[in-house]
Amino acid sequence: MRSNRLSDAATALGYGVLLAAGQWLIAVIGIAIISVIAAGRLDLAVIIDFRMVIVFAMMIAMISVAPIALVATRLVSDALHAHAPQNVPGLCLGPLVAASILAICLGTFVFFGVMKLELEQGLATLVILVLFAQLWVLAGFAGTLQQMGWVIFAYLLGGMVSIIGAIWAGFADGSATHMVFGYATGIAITVALLLWRVMRSFPFPVPIPRTSVSDKQLTDAVTIICPPLKLRRK
Repeated sequence: MRSNRLSDAATALGYGVLLAAGQWLIAVIGIAIISVIAAGRLDLAVIIDFRMVIVFAMMIAMISVAPIALVATRLVSDALHAHAPQNVPGLCLGPLVAASILAICLGTFVFFGVMKLELEQGLATLVILVLFAQLWVLAGFAGTLQQMGWVIFAYLLGGMVSIIGAIWAGFADGSATHMVFGYATGIAITVALLLWRVMRSFPFPVPIPRTSVSDKQLTDAVTIICPPLKLRRK
């Protein structure tokens, strides 16, 4: 049912912004708060290292996982349009696993192969990268939920825990690596809450990936998102 009220339009716009860039906005605000609070008690180099890791990991996750998230979102839209909500759990878990594997492979190559990070620092960066990759995928599925208050709650709770965890870890030993682990705790909470909410909203058994989506559906989703890849059909 359509509404012409300005308040409804503003609410819809706010939800759109939240779904499209909620994790990015929460991260930027969180980093700013952490930087202000920690400025007087932590070394500036530690704060800079922490901010670089968070921003670097988020950008890598956003760019590398974008094709997976876009195709998955399109397939979910098609499934709901075809009145086949039983396919949503498989379409959620499949891309989630694929994004995690891609993030692990890419992060291992970049952080350990190219940047030659130490083991603990590299693991912290890899963990936050995987969590951000999962969060970008789940952000698309959050749009299928009719309880947007739950999505807002998941983002805000995760953001608060990230801020507290990073500050607590920084004050404990002054290590940027431990600050990243503390920050990752909040992201993990957001990921867990969103995934739990999606699976509760679509309480169906997870089908075999092969039967969740047909080759035609996958091809149509890819070509709609990226027209230059459209295949010529005989």
